[in-house]
Amino acid sequence: MAQGLRRIRAGKCRMSIKALLAITKRNFENVLTCDLGFVIAPRINAVGRLDDMSVGVECLLTEDVERARSIAKQLDVLNNERRGIEEDMRRQAIRILDDLQLEQDLPSGLCIFEETWHQGVLGILASRLKDKLHRPVIAFTAISETEIRGSARSVGGVHMRDVLNKISVQNPGLITRFGGHAMAAGLSLERESYEMFAQIFRAEVEQHLGSADLDGVIYTDGELPAEYFNLATAGLLRDAGPWGEGFAEPAFFGEFVLVDQHLKLTLRTPETKQEIDAICFNVNPNIWPNFRCAKAKMVYRLGINEYNGRRSLQLTIDELIPN
Repeated sequence: MAQGLRRIRAGKCRMSIKALLAITKRNFENVLTCDLGFVIAPRINAVGRLDDMSVGVECLLTEDVERARSIAKQLDVLNNERRGIEEDMRRQAIRILDDLQLEQDLPSGLCIFEETWHQGVLGILASRLKDKLHRPVIAFTAISETEIRGSARSVGGVHMRDVLNKISVQNPGLITRFGGHAMAAGLSLERESYEMFAQIFRAEVEQHLGSADLDGVIYTDGELPAEYFNLATAGLLRDAGPWGEGFAEPAFFGEFVLVDQHLKLTLRTPETKQEIDAICFNVNPNIWPNFRCAKAKMVYRLGINEYNGRRSLQLTIDELIPN
């Protein structure tokens, strides 16, 4: 990964990488691991989820600059469409959970089904709910009058494929087919088997997870001293990557004064009164913005925002807690 990033920053990469970065107003000379994971990959994946994956493959392979730019625009449009579908499904899922009134007895392993959901974004929905609820989730949709398909996402301590394999062995014919790995899997069921599967899945997951495992603990590197809120520190952290599974990017915890809560957050450190821009994804729109809240505790990562040739410190907020 590190060598790949160096090659991209030197301009020695596919036309498509430059085109996809350009369409999101990012400079290939300063590309980061997160740009590959949250800018390039989602746009290439979107075409496979909603359209024909061969278009994404062509984008990666073409050596024609104009064709790369044209496909990059198409992928960007599809990614925006994917986001809209995903957000609508997420809201539906939350409403379903509210209607079920599961707050006092939320299953350790949750199955949720809506026959109109788009199967191309089921995995993203399951992942979002898993992150929100801190437990394994399988999201199902109908693919015919008799068959449903599910996408599963898991948490530490539950090997999803092994769980599905055990259920399949102990209940022959219940799962028509499945596959996957520890953290993600896909499966198909007969529609009439859904309720039975959901109960068995819940019971099996309960054997692996205790109540303490469902609390959604976030591990951080502690509080960052005020003197390290600068571009030099952010640059050191950026260059120490690439970060990834098993080698997470450093995250810090702190309390900040909320100066502004519009498109971006503006924060102020309590000690030095330094004002810092911040960006927060996937916030709960029912809670934020909250103009009655003057301070908030946050889990964040230190980064650099580059815009119109200017570089400034920017925090990426992973968790935002009203204080």
